[in-house]
Amino acid sequence: MIETIPRAQAGTMDHSTSGTTSQAGTSGTAGGTGSSGDVAYRITVRLDDGTTRVMTQQATPAFQTGDRVRMASDGMLQRY
Repeated sequence: MIETIPRAQAGTMDHSTSGTTSQAGTSGTAGGTGSSGDVAYRITVRLDDGTTRVMTQQATPAFQTGDRVRMASDGMLQRY
């Protein structure tokens, strides 16, 4: 699931898993819209083992609902 949240909230809600580069999963449903300058993106990913992770990303995601994604070395999620 991809949700837009106020950028001011993003710093207090960062649930990313830093330092992990081998995780892969599928993104959920797309969220709402907003100006990229004042929003961040809270992304819920279902991993291959069935567990879920929630990550916060400042940049607009470059993937859509149902795409396979992986965490890059810079901590950003990218299409797999």
